[in-house]
Amino acid sequence: MGGHICKRNTDAWSVVVELPRDPISNKRRQKWVTVNGTKKEAEKELAQLET
Repeated sequence: MGGHICKRNTDAWSVVVELPRDPISNKRRQKWVTVNGTKKEAEKELAQLET
């Protein structure tokens, strides 16, 4: 499971985490979370979601 961070605007970041594929349809799944604040806060959120 991996993830990345994308900048949304001046004070917001999107954290995207890859989830396991759907077992029935075999489609890719992702979890998107918006973090309002600094990039460091977004990195903490990414680390928390990856565990």
